Amino acid sequence: MNGTFTGTAGYPSNFGASFNVNYRKKKVNLIANYGWMYRDGPGRGHSRQEYNSADTSFVYEQTNRRNRAGYSNNVRVGLDYFLNNHNTITATLSYRKSHNDNKSRLEYRDFDMNNVLTRTVTRTEDETEPRTNIEAALNYRKTFERKGQSLSFDAKYILSDETEASRYHEVADNNTVDIRQRSYNTEDEKNFLAQLDYIHPFGKEGKLEAGLKTSIRLLDNDFSVHQQLEPGYWVVLPDYDNRLAYDEKIHAAYLMASNQFGKIFVQAGLRGEYTDILTELKKTAKTNHRQYFNLFPSIHLSYKLEDAQTLQLSYSYRLSRPNFRDLLPFSNFSDSRVFRAGNPLLNPEFTHSFEAGHLLNMNKGTLLSSIYYRRRLGVVENITSVDSTGFTTITPINLSTGDSYGFEFNLTYDPTPWWKMTANANVFRAVNEGYYNDMLYKSDTYSWTSRLSSRVTLFGSVDFQASFNYRAPRRTTQGKDLSIYFIDLGLSKDILKGRGTLTASVRDLLNSQKRRSITENAGYYSYSVFQWRPRQFLLTFSYRLNRSKEKQNFDKQGGDMGDEE
Repeated sequence: MNGTFTGTAGYPSNFGASFNVNYRKKKVNLIANYGWMYRDGPGRGHSRQEYNSADTSFVYEQTNRRNRAGYSNNVRVGLDYFLNNHNTITATLSYRKSHNDNKSRLEYRDFDMNNVLTRTVTRTEDETEPRTNIEAALNYRKTFERKGQSLSFDAKYILSDETEASRYHEVADNNTVDIRQRSYNTEDEKNFLAQLDYIHPFGKEGKLEAGLKTSIRLLDNDFSVHQQLEPGYWVVLPDYDNRLAYDEKIHAAYLMASNQFGKIFVQAGLRGEYTDILTELKKTAKTNHRQYFNLFPSIHLSYKLEDAQTLQLSYSYRLSRPNFRDLLPFSNFSDSRVFRAGNPLLNPEFTHSFEAGHLLNMNKGTLLSSIYYRRRLGVVENITSVDSTGFTTITPINLSTGDSYGFEFNLTYDPTPWWKMTANANVFRAVNEGYYNDMLYKSDTYSWTSRLSSRVTLFGSVDFQASFNYRAPRRTTQGKDLSIYFIDLGLSKDILKGRGTLTASVRDLLNSQKRRSITENAGYYSYSVFQWRPRQFLLTFSYRLNRSKEKQNFDKQGGDMGDEE
């Protein structure tokens, strides 16, 4: 029997407890996990909007404060059954239930064109957000007498159900506005995945891999917004009342081979993928059916110059699918002046990637230097548009093609046995260009990102780690994303004769992880700053029962800066 027991406490409110236990007896290994968490996450932001055209003109500033508070319970049970030394069956069942109570307060300050304050409008939201997620998974793995030969089969079914119910109240200080609204939004998703993989070694260093994969994703998004005309009488706003059915079926097969020829290593593969997507807006009877087949080749070559140096060359063609939120035409109505809508007609992004690199192995580390070029097709970008009433809509579309090329450096270096360092830098130029509503959108930017982390072990049982992340400003097709940086720190110490570990960490030490952006169109200007979660302090205790220590990774506790890829 072995397991891990963990407790966490943090500020702003972040409390949790979990255990992960395995019990092995003869041919059966039983698995049991449970986790409970409560979070109370404040966020804030502000923006300024200016618009001037023949139809309308406005200037206003917005201050946004929101709080997402809630709990979640996660339980997972399963077993490994070892038929013999070469055959294993694993089955797991997971259940997650969460409930959030979210509140937000938006304050709009309206100005005339001379920048004189004319009125202040306040809008509040109270939202409940229960969610349930069920996942069942089955895995079969077979190994053979020949080393490296294996066969595996995976099947997974995921059912997700979420309902958002909100009430809004908007009032003005000069009594020109008194609006009550409510919205309902169900987001149901079903996923089924089946995958078969086979690996067959040949010769001394060769390997052949082949596989089949089928995935089915079914989305059901029913949404509506109502406005109160008088107490007890609500009317539906027709622009925000519909039901989306999104059915996606993907069938794929791949074949990949690799081998070593003296100092040359070659790996080549080809994946074929057939996609069938049906999108239907049921209340407006709009249907879109898309079917297409794509081939995705890849090749990787490496040549060992000597024991310490290797040259690498690679090409790949791949795709990136839109996420759940980008597909939903309705997500939230908390901001009555700026509406962020998804697009169920989004297509994947496709990328041709070329890369050449040099790997240097040193006594105390490695340095990988590379140059790359990437051609992206159907790049998804958020387009901001303003109508004659001053209502702003932000919608993702497959806007443009994109070309990016640059240099990347990855360094790992251990000055001493108790000090380890990693560093990464990516310097690039990116050019995007595309048409939307007969208007050309184009950007040409030079930018860079970097990441530096250092881990020091003191007294044999105390680890201190610091990481610094930075993303330089970059141009977009409608403006500019400004720079962002943050620092994370962590300190851990083994206790209880090595069976326990106490960890203290701070995420975003300087409270600087704020997304800042500028959007500019004809007659339109917007500047916005938003901080999803402020600086956080965490204290975690872990106890291990008959289990070795797993290395902490404070790097992954920080946020994502959206590096150019």
